[in-house]
Amino acid sequence: MSQELQSAIGVLDVEIDRLGKPQAGSSLWWLLQAKVLGRSLLRKLLQSKITDPVAADRFRQDIRSELMKDV
Repeated sequence: MSQELQSAIGVLDVEIDRLGKPQAGSSLWWLLQAKVLGRSLLRKLLQSKITDPVAADRFRQDIRSELMKDV
C-alpha cells in the first residue's frame, strides 16, 4: 500500500503545482485547499505505516471528526 500512497501523493503534487496561486476565495482556491489537505492526510498515513484499508478509512474519519470540531 505504501507504493500506492506514494503514487497518489505524487499525483497530488503535480495537480497542486498546476493550480498555481489562485485568487483567495475562488473555486480554484478552494480546490487547492482540498488537494493540499488530502495530500497531508496521505503523507500522515504513509508516516504512520497504516497499510490496512479499513484502518486507513478509520484514520480518515477520526481526522475529519477532529477538523469538524474546529468549524
